[in-house]
Amino acid sequence: MLAILFVCVLGCSSSREDPVSIADRTERDTSYKPTHNLLGLWRFEGNRDAATLDITPLRSAGMHLNALPFLEPPPLVNLTLESLAFQGNMVLCDIGLRHPFQGLSEFTGFDVCGILISHGSTGGFDNPDLLFPGPDDLHLTNPDGYTRWWNPAEFPVNTGTMFCYTDGLLGTPDLVADFNATTNAYKYFCDELEPNDSLDEIDPAGRGVFSAGQKNIRRYKIDMGTAGLVFNYAVDASWVFPSGGPPYDVPDDFPPQANRPEPWGISVTVVENTLYNDGVELGGGLKLDIRVYDWLNPDQNTVRIESPGNFSLAESSSATGGGAGYSIYSLEITDATPAMSEIELLITAECEVSGYGNLLPGEPQAMYWFYTVPVSDEAPSPENPIIEKELTLPNLCDDIIIQGNYAYVVARYEGLHIINITMPSEAFLVNTVDTPNQASGIAVDGEYAYVADYNYGLRIIDINPPESAYIVNSVPTPAPVVQDGPKNVAVADGYAYLAHYSNGLQIVDVDPVGSAYLVNTVPISGAATDVGVIGDNAYITGSYGDLYIVDINPPGSASIIKTVDTATAWGIALDGGYAYVGNKPAGDVTIIDTDPIDTAFLVKTVDTPGYYVNLCISGDYAYVSGDNYPAGDGSLQILAINPPESAYIYSSINIPGRGTTVAVKDNYAFETTLNHGLQIIKLW
Repeated sequence: MLAILFVCVLGCSSSREDPVSIADRTERDTSYKPTHNLLGLWRFEGNRDAATLDITPLRSAGMHLNALPFLEPPPLVNLTLESLAFQGNMVLCDIGLRHPFQGLSEFTGFDVCGILISHGSTGGFDNPDLLFPGPDDLHLTNPDGYTRWWNPAEFPVNTGTMFCYTDGLLGTPDLVADFNATTNAYKYFCDELEPNDSLDEIDPAGRGVFSAGQKNIRRYKIDMGTAGLVFNYAVDASWVFPSGGPPYDVPDDFPPQANRPEPWGISVTVVENTLYNDGVELGGGLKLDIRVYDWLNPDQNTVRIESPGNFSLAESSSATGGGAGYSIYSLEITDATPAMSEIELLITAECEVSGYGNLLPGEPQAMYWFYTVPVSDEAPSPENPIIEKELTLPNLCDDIIIQGNYAYVVARYEGLHIINITMPSEAFLVNTVDTPNQASGIAVDGEYAYVADYNYGLRIIDINPPESAYIVNSVPTPAPVVQDGPKNVAVADGYAYLAHYSNGLQIVDVDPVGSAYLVNTVPISGAATDVGVIGDNAYITGSYGDLYIVDINPPGSASIIKTVDTATAWGIALDGGYAYVGNKPAGDVTIIDTDPIDTAFLVKTVDTPGYYVNLCISGDYAYVSGDNYPAGDGSLQILAINPPESAYIYSSINIPGRGTTVAVKDNYAFETTLNHGLQIIKLW
């Protein structure tokens, strides 16, 4: 079929006036040079030290063509309707393609695809030119893939060559239907496939050949949508002339460029799916291994997954594994906001060739695939947490906060450590910013990190980008004695609020950061250990056993408006009108109803193991970091807090270090320790 020999027929070989003549096989013009395909691309990688040069063949554009002009007219001879059945709105049919050049093995076809041309209504993807048939459009329900080749919306129409869209005689003419889909579904035809076979049946060594004279049949399951049976079709094929002379060895005598450059198959393995939407809360993540089948250099693709409205686009250009004829790309989604029940993913496997034979200049050539994943109607729970990774950091890590794909950890005598947690199981340190004294607490707001320095005051660090972070300003906040300064910090609305161990709450104007200065101090009884800010109020924990609620509107006139007795308050987390206070050394968590503030009261105490007790809130759970002093180890205690008045320990896990603080992102907890770096704990 890939009588792609039009390249030969149209001016390349004067001996081929009749392309179907058997005599042509024995009168081949050996001076033949293809004019419509690139013979080869090569990558050269030199190693100067080793004095070596590695040369790797890259794929070229090869020769894609619409082989339909070789199959029609007449209709129903080389393109045949083998069976037809209607089931409601579904059309089931077996379509046969017969290679028109029997006995001419030099015209063996490769990657032959019967494309169903339709209207499109599904778009909104990263590439705005992609428009797929939607559920109300006529569409193929059992595709082998999707392609942009030969759609009449983008390619030349009916020019009389094989390098254009041509109306199939059995379909609706484009002039009448005005097909607008730019990316259409296809079935893959090759000698190895029976009508209902999946692409898994193809042997990578066979290269998907369609032999001269062979007839192959594939089954199409077509949903007519709402417009009825309005469609057309194209037959995409690839080919270049074989090397050597007859008889030809198929497929070995055909160079790699005989196959299409883009991948020919995609399969998906769900490694982990924690997507959920219970009608109130939604989130979770997704890990996929995407197997990309490609005839040459399958590790040179870029694989993307996207689902507009459900998560941000993710991509990878680095294969994580593979085998004969395929590579595996691992992708992870961590910022999902999925719809209920299920979501559909668009997977793009884009090769290094672009332009679609210069018919769509600059457009990347790709294979497309849709894949549906279920979404749970119940939020996952941290019932069986496990330690997935320990990241070695200097001892005495005191605090952590997460923003985006980075965790910011302060270590007492080392300063600020910035860690890439895009893939928590592969988290790695990207930068360290030395702070001259003793870092003890951290807050992040926008492009800046604010570090509480227990021996000095406030350090302001530019973290845009995190890999080049540096100190832009330091604001001293004197203390009566060394190691009596700021213990922790919160930032809101252009102000930094310091839990200043000896001086209560100190407020620093940090807008702009270059001229930050101390604007107010609010004394408390005892030592201020932690601080949180919600709206017009700051919440301060005091080591003498009180929670202080401070009106900070305006910051320059801040004053205490409520005090609630707790144990020896140490850490604090705020959520939903409640304050969760970790107490040292009692090792318990007290929960205080703070709405309204003037009647704030303690509603629940949960005894938890640990000495230093810091915590954070995520969803329906409080995550409590504990230091099992003097045993030398620690734990993560997980409290179910819905409702807070009935809070209880839901689950727990021991960790090898003395826990100090914890932060949670998605289904991972990140717990800092005094003596075992950062513990990364998978929650579900």
